[in-house]
Amino acid sequence: MQLLHLFLSALPLITATPLPVEKTSGSGEATYYDPGLGACGNVHGPADLIAAVAISRGKGECGKKIRITRGDKNVDVVIQDLCQGCKEDDVDLTPGAFQQLGSLDEGRVKCTWKYI
Repeated sequence: MQLLHLFLSALPLITATPLPVEKTSGSGEATYYDPGLGACGNVHGPADLIAAVAISRGKGECGKKIRITRGDKNVDVVIQDLCQGCKEDDVDLTPGAFQQLGSLDEGRVKCTWKYI
């Protein structure tokens, strides 16, 4: 009986830990790079509509599709690589994908993204 009382008195101390919420969108910067063999194991060229994301997001991102938006322009890409110099919400694009958002001369532009 004392054990049951002890257990019941400890119940208010037991709290549920919320599960992590998977991020579905972000806001960062888009840059471009010269692709080749990506971290996801596939070879791509400069015209392919692919992206690299921050290493911290991991290989679990491979194959996911995202829509990147800059103003009234957007491009849909598949994540196929990881980017060592990218911040958490940055995306590194192939030249072909980047040019759908702006000129290569710009080099780095603000953008938003979301999974599609």
